[in-house]
Amino acid sequence: MAARARLASAAAAVMLLAVPWLPGDETGGEPAIVYFADGSNMPLASWSLSYEYDASAPGTARAFGSTSRRESHDLFSGKKALPTAGAVLQVQYREYEQSQEVDGETKSVKVTVATGLTLTQGGKKSELKLEAPSKEFLLPQGDKGMARALGLDLQGSTLTGTKRSFCLVSYSFDVECHPSASDRVVKVEFPK
Repeated sequence: MAARARLASAAAAVMLLAVPWLPGDETGGEPAIVYFADGSNMPLASWSLSYEYDASAPGTARAFGSTSRRESHDLFSGKKALPTAGAVLQVQYREYEQSQEVDGETKSVKVTVATGLTLTQGGKKSELKLEAPSKEFLLPQGDKGMARALGLDLQGSTLTGTKRSFCLVSYSFDVECHPSASDRVVKVEFPK
């Protein structure tokens, strides 16, 4: 009986260690639930929306700039910062054919590209164009440089602590975002 109780206690301790998103811990509280095109889903702890951008100082050619990221829980669209707490984000896609080199040959392959976003909060749906965030959201406060958004990713940790990043949107031809169905995010339920 005592051995069974010790085993149950040890199993409970392992379970607690394996769940990095317990409310109130340093990993960011409740997870976001991510749904994929293949029908699967996963909780993503310590999540953030990650905006990749290139930046350059005033008067400097873009080629001499640097690439950086800005992490946020807000969805930036143009000059708007939309809070995601308790919201559901859906990503719409379009499939088209593109020429790509496959095994040394140029072939026509089908690729899937995000074409729009829908943010639902409190029962109210907002259809959003894929508008790159304004530089004020990307650059540190007071920076007078230039910034151009390249893409938007959803980042976080799985239940086992593995870091994951999912490409949601490409704002530039410099960044390709054609995830396979198992990595193509179709919906995200954000925690309150």
